[in-house]
Amino acid sequence: MDYELTRHAKERMAERHISEKLLENVILYPSKVLYDEKNKIMFKKLYAGDKRLLIIIAERIKNKLKIITVIDTSKIKL
Repeated sequence: MDYELTRHAKERMAERHISEKLLENVILYPSKVLYDEKNKIMFKKLYAGDKRLLIIIAERIKNKLKIITVIDTSKIKL
């Protein structure tokens, strides 16, 4: 899937040591996907031996995903 990262998303990935490979894995193989009425998409996936949860918030613009932010947490709730 084609995507672009916002400056905010790039900053959060750098802060949290999240690679683009992991980001792509979450988008392609999420554990859960949620949609809202404003065209936002939330991808969730467990990683690091199911001890961490990566959440990606994106917006679909035409045929491209605009990655808004990336959240990494140990507070796991799918």
